Amino acid sequence: MSVVQTNLDLKAEQVLKRGGRLAGEKFSLKLKGLAVVVCLLVFELTIFVFLYMQVEQAEKEALHAVRLKEIAAHTEKLGRVLWESRRTLNKYLLERNQSSWDEYSRLSDQLPRTVDWLKAQNEYTENQKALLLQIEGKISQCRNWLLSSKTKVDNMSAPESLQFLNSRENGILVVYQTLINDIIALGKLTDKQLESAPVAQRKHREEFRQVIFAGVIINVIIALALALLFIRSITNRLKLMVENTCRLKESKELLQPVGGADEISSLDAAFHKMAAELKEAQRMKQVFVAMISHELRTPLTSVGGFLELLSMGALGEVSKPIVEQSDRVHANVERLIKLINDLLDLEKMEAGRMKMAPCLVSLQAAVDRSLQSVAEQCRTNSVAIEVQNCDFQVFADDDRLEQVLVNLLSNAVKFSPPESKVRVEASGSGEFVEVRIIDQGRGVPQEQQERIFERYQQVDVQDGSKRGGTGLGLPVCRLIVDQLGGSIGVESSAGKGSTFWFRVLKAAREDFFQAN
Repeated sequence: MSVVQTNLDLKAEQVLKRGGRLAGEKFSLKLKGLAVVVCLLVFELTIFVFLYMQVEQAEKEALHAVRLKEIAAHTEKLGRVLWESRRTLNKYLLERNQSSWDEYSRLSDQLPRTVDWLKAQNEYTENQKALLLQIEGKISQCRNWLLSSKTKVDNMSAPESLQFLNSRENGILVVYQTLINDIIALGKLTDKQLESAPVAQRKHREEFRQVIFAGVIINVIIALALALLFIRSITNRLKLMVENTCRLKESKELLQPVGGADEISSLDAAFHKMAAELKEAQRMKQVFVAMISHELRTPLTSVGGFLELLSMGALGEVSKPIVEQSDRVHANVERLIKLINDLLDLEKMEAGRMKMAPCLVSLQAAVDRSLQSVAEQCRTNSVAIEVQNCDFQVFADDDRLEQVLVNLLSNAVKFSPPESKVRVEASGSGEFVEVRIIDQGRGVPQEQQERIFERYQQVDVQDGSKRGGTGLGLPVCRLIVDQLGGSIGVESSAGKGSTFWFRVLKAAREDFFQAN
């Protein structure tokens, strides 16, 4: 077994194992693709919800900072109004005019309203709430004391009233001083909250950035992972199908089905069914070819021999019309025998049962023998053949090389106009010798130059009946040249003649022996 074949089998075994692991595919490709999309959408939705929550939190933090600033402003206003009310009260006690008392009353009424606004906020700590309750109580105590003492104070002189107001005996001064301290303490706590708010916001923004960055990375990873899993579930089984295609081409046993219930498994099942049908068709073809070989060629050979003896007069004297008719029948019998031989050669070469014995042979000698084989055809068609520079040694099977030359020369003579020439020339290029058969016939259109090397394909569908072609000569030539490690082709333009060429090796190559 060659190294190439060994590697192919190892690869096939690996693909088979991978295919076996995927035998549990139970869903269609549509559902798998939908599952991938749904997974990505779920993750994206999760990230979106989390980011939305982060935005909401950021808005709350910003609103909290705004509220704290308003609280700080109202706390500062409370202290300012308290100080202004005390100053206005002192002015009233000194001047005893109604306008001063009205101003005091107005300022005094602002104090509870400001406290009520502060109490309505929800941004306080427990200490702030306790301070607010203390401030509210002390403001109420001061206002009530002053209202209850106003009549008594109004009957005093200004110095007496001031002395009474600031006397420590009635205790209101102590309450007022502690009230001032409580307002200052509330302001400090609020300022402390304001100082911490930017720090919290910065921390929140940093967390927000980290979430976005992590979400993008995770999203990419998940997308790549899902894509790889989805693609791998497809490509591994497609590789198995490609391997089966190669095995079908080489007439080898197919690997196991890929399994599953999706579109790929359906395609693989159809492929295995087709392979089984092709195998059956191949078997029937072999039976048919064997039937041709045993049931047709032998009697046709006998008929041909009888007609040849009849034409020669070996069976007695016959009239000239009978001889002519016998020759025409004999030509048709020979054509049928050649068709059968070509079919058998194709079958053997495609099945790898045609043995070749390549060695260094003389190209010139093979050309000379081929010229003898087509000499009668040349005389009939009035076509001459020129041979130039064919003195080469080539690595080929002598008989098969001659078969290729005879087929190509016969075609060239067949399609050349009378009184024209066919030229045979050769040239060495690298490790190959190229042989060219050049005619002056009708040529081969560009679109048919590859197709004519397939079975039963001819430039004109009437060539078989008019010129005796079978459409098998060129396919046989291609198989022979391919098995000898060379190549074959044609260069032509319609109406300008054709150049059929083939290349064979100058010497044996190591890969030739490995492949054969």
